[in-house]
Formats: sequence, C-alpha cells, structure tokens
Amino acid sequence: MDGVLLDSTPIHVEAWKLYLKRKGVTVPDIQERMLGMRSEELVAELFGEHLSREERQRLGAEKEAVYRQLMAPVLEQYLVPGIRE
Repeated sequence: MDGVLLDSTPIHVEAWKLYLKRKGVTVPDIQERMLGMRSEELVAELFGEHLSREERQRLGAEKEAVYRQLMAPVLEQYLVPGIRE
C-alpha cells in the first residue's frame, strides 16, 4: 500500500527516529537509509548482522508497532488524494 494507497514515508521516518531514540541510537540519514528496505533488513544494518533472524524480526516488529501507534490517529491525512472516492 505504501505510495499507492498511503503516503506513509513521513510517519515511517518519524517512527524510526522515535524508535531509535528509545534504543539510544542516532542515525541522521535515516530517511535515505530506510527507503526501499524492510524493517528487519534495516534493523540488521543498524544493530548488526550478528543478530539472529528472530531478534531482527522482533526489533522490526517493535518499530512497526511504533509506526502503527503514530499512524492510527492521522491515517486519513496520509491517504493518497482521491483514494477514498
């Protein structure tokens, strides 16, 4: 749905920044690094390839939970124009 039904990039960027801040990690170029990547791929890049698949999935799911919390109250604002019609 990203980019087709929903312009989710701004909220994903915000979610990554908030999630990483909670983890004590600063990534100034997070928007450029996240585009085109799945959460668990970016987790591996940011936290290390040494993480198990399960750990990457868990951390990725934690970030996605932050995204859903941020997006839920503003979803309508990020729908692609005309999609509702």
